[in-house]
Amino acid sequence: MVVNERIEIKIDTFIIAAILVCLVFNLCAGLFDSQRTSSIISVSYLIALFCIRTTFFRVKKSVRIQIPDILFVCYFIFAAFKNDTDFNLNQLGDIIILLLYICIRMTDALDYKFLYIIILCLTVALSFYGYLQCAGVLLVRNKEYLMTGPFFISIIITVVITIPEKAHKHVSLCVIGFSLPALALSASRAAWLASGAVLLFMFLLKSKNKLRQLPRSIGRLCVISLFAVFILSCLLLYHVRPESVKGRLFIWKVSSEMIKKTFVTGLGYNSFEANYMNYQGEYFKQGKGDETEKYLAGNVVSAYNEPIRIMIEYGLIGLSIYMLLWIISCGEA
Repeated sequence: MVVNERIEIKIDTFIIAAILVCLVFNLCAGLFDSQRTSSIISVSYLIALFCIRTTFFRVKKSVRIQIPDILFVCYFIFAAFKNDTDFNLNQLGDIIILLLYICIRMTDALDYKFLYIIILCLTVALSFYGYLQCAGVLLVRNKEYLMTGPFFISIIITVVITIPEKAHKHVSLCVIGFSLPALALSASRAAWLASGAVLLFMFLLKSKNKLRQLPRSIGRLCVISLFAVFILSCLLLYHVRPESVKGRLFIWKVSSEMIKKTFVTGLGYNSFEANYMNYQGEYFKQGKGDETEKYLAGNVVSAYNEPIRIMIEYGLIGLSIYMLLWIISCGEA
């Protein structure tokens, strides 16, 4: 019985590992023309397999419904209610994420050591991919960057750093040393900020007991100093491609007009991409834009800010559910 259970865990873990690999490397590139389509379809196949296995071929376990489960489902129900468009690829992505969450909650356990090794391997592979682009061996899709593609190395690196895997400590340190230059060369402000935010959070989480042992004034000073350094670093990032920063700020300024339209419930699914250009045009018609903003204006399809996008599409209700989910999840961590 124990042997069978171990086999079950290995099978579930292997499927999750395959999903991670497909998220990084597009294994079905030859079947579809679009890279984005191929990635979503590839992951959809694996999650569908995981759902079939969990539903029909896995011993059911009693799952205790928790607050994050309710919030997660409520968010997707509200998003579906606000959707008045035809079924498309983005909706498929939303559905498979919901199914993946449900299936993982229904599994008894996963082999996290194996997943950790997979993450290490993906980190090395992504970094090596970036270095080949810097060396001119592989094509760079945007000539303004030394490398394009592996920007979410930051996510994987922070996972490698923050997971306390003593058995692979030296290997993990080697992977971090190999990958950090790739993160720096990516010139991705979002990746840098993501790494800094996660590392700050994990440091405070792991050091909270030590901070409590210090005198209250010193403990508070340490925490305030850490946040001050992080905020200062964010401000200094303005000087990394300042024109790009100004462009993002302009997008968010126009987005604020969209938020005012339906503050509570939002404009609906995919409404940012569908309506942004109209609001941008109206902004200039009212004589609000200066020469810099007119120069930076373009065909925008992304808000470059997930809370702003959620606020536009699903309003205060959707953003509240989203933020509560993250706050409760971080609190449980």
